[in-house]
Amino acid sequence: MKGLARVRVAPQRSLSLLGCFLLAACLLAGGCRSRPTTSGSSAPTDAPVSPVTRLDGKGSRPETRPAERAGAGKTPEQLKFEAEQKKEQEITAQLEQANNMLKGQNLEGALRLVQRVALEHAQDPYVIMRTSYLEAMIFHKMKDAGKRKDAMNRLLKSMEALQGDPRFQQGFLDGMANQEVIKMSLDKAGKKYGP
Repeated sequence: MKGLARVRVAPQRSLSLLGCFLLAACLLAGGCRSRPTTSGSSAPTDAPVSPVTRLDGKGSRPETRPAERAGAGKTPEQLKFEAEQKKEQEITAQLEQANNMLKGQNLEGALRLVQRVALEHAQDPYVIMRTSYLEAMIFHKMKDAGKRKDAMNRLLKSMEALQGDPRFQQGFLDGMANQEVIKMSLDKAGKKYGP
């Protein structure tokens, strides 16, 4: 045989490194096609996406658009309830963020966030009650007794308005009934459970 051609075989270590590199590249690039969600976007993020092909002058180009909402069979009451529930979750998240800022001694930032939530939902006594409480806590840490007193007065007024709110009327009535049951049990038990 006239000249044997030498074939170079890559060592096992090089192949394993190349395989690890390709695996890492696939894992890192796997999230590139996902769409980032933003809290301020108006498009529904829970809607399924269906591919649609549109033809333009240069050929076909696949595009996606939101398919019909999965909740199309829901009643208007259910849709309204879900919207109110989502709004309540957003408010609660903002107030939790303000509470964390309060714990972290970022009093000015917490106060701005609480006052913004209170202005956005000025007609809701439940939101006003919670924001007034947080404002009172913030002003207490700021050692501003006058503003703390004003916040506590707003808290008490919103609690009175909350008693007439139909969303909480049943809870208020249940609480009053529970008080009556406790009074009756204390009266019948006598000194056994009393002070």
